Amino acid sequence: MIRWLIWIGFVVAWTIALEVPAPETEGLPGGEMIDSNRRLIAKSAHVAVYVVMAMLSGWVPIALRYRWVMMFFLMGHAWGTEYLQELLQSVCFRGFTNYARLKYANAVAWARVRASSSRMVSACSG
Repeated sequence: MIRWLIWIGFVVAWTIALEVPAPETEGLPGGEMIDSNRRLIAKSAHVAVYVVMAMLSGWVPIALRYRWVMMFFLMGHAWGTEYLQELLQSVCFRGFTNYARLKYANAVAWARVRASSSRMVSACSG
């Protein structure tokens, strides 16, 4: 059970890390070097983390006949996060104000869902 929890935590953390915009490196020490090699660093880290994720996927206790599901999950995760990055590109901006704006939009959407579900419940019970 602990292996599954570690694997799930890793998958969730990696998914969030892939979807959050990368911070600017201009003010950091060595920022020029990072900017000039940004793609190389990003792709190397990306591959390295997927290697760790694949190793963790082999570590979780799952029957051999279901190992193929884990392989397809990894491929689906890679495709899905790339697709989400494209979809979220128009709404994911840098900075706290945009983060707050996303949280506000999420809260408004949640309030609308709750309001419509309460109207449905009252319509069904009355």
